[in-house]
Amino acid sequence: MELGKTSKTIGILLLSTVMLTACSTNSSSAKTSTTSSSSKVNTNSITNGDYYAQMGEEALTAKVNGNKIVIKGRSVDGKTGTIDSNTSTIHINDDYLEYSVEKKGFSLTIEGITVHFKKGTPPKNEETSSTDDETEILKLGETAEYKDGTTLTVNSITIDDSIESYSDDTAHVVVVDFTTKNTNDERVEYSNFYFKLIDSEGYGSGVAFESYMTYEYPDYLNAQGSYTGKLIFTPTHDGPYELEHGYATWKQNS
Repeated sequence: MELGKTSKTIGILLLSTVMLTACSTNSSSAKTSTTSSSSKVNTNSITNGDYYAQMGEEALTAKVNGNKIVIKGRSVDGKTGTIDSNTSTIHINDDYLEYSVEKKGFSLTIEGITVHFKKGTPPKNEETSSTDDETEILKLGETAEYKDGTTLTVNSITIDDSIESYSDDTAHVVVVDFTTKNTNDERVEYSNFYFKLIDSEGYGSGVAFESYMTYEYPDYLNAQGSYTGKLIFTPTHDGPYELEHGYATWKQNS
């Protein structure tokens, strides 16, 4: 009888030992899993800093701090949003804007248009300065030459109110027809950033959102290549209008 009791006791102890070992193993495994999961880096997070984009009535800028972002521009001027890196969206008011992280910044989809934000602040208008940095008034059809080896000819500045404007305070829709050339032996980056339309009150506006909804623009000008296109502006005051680009200004009625 004592031997049976001893065997039964040993069996219970062995079973208890096995159960404790299993629990300990599961607990360790769970800790390892938790640690592994927490060590993963979310590569879809937008890094802190200043960003800018070359689109809109005025240039869009953005400032990121943690999961907060402040975007300034025509569509979302001064709006603060919340970045959700899990869903790759930015929540501003009632809108959820999709974004994706890129090598030099991030892209954001606003009303169906993809806007590419580059990290940093908008570049100063240096490469579009003339040799002597003096302002020059040109007639339509005349050509300005720039330090970066490009030229610009403004062919016409016309009002076309048949084009729908997204802004309620637009006085007129103005269309600028232009030709730009690259005289270099290597390609150069193309940008609408430096175009500005001045109205009769002296107010300036950049290329409008409607321009990107209507036309497509190249990313580069090939070596010795050229591009003729149109730009849309939506000034808030009447004309006559002037088109500024770097040191050169073209008057509407010239």
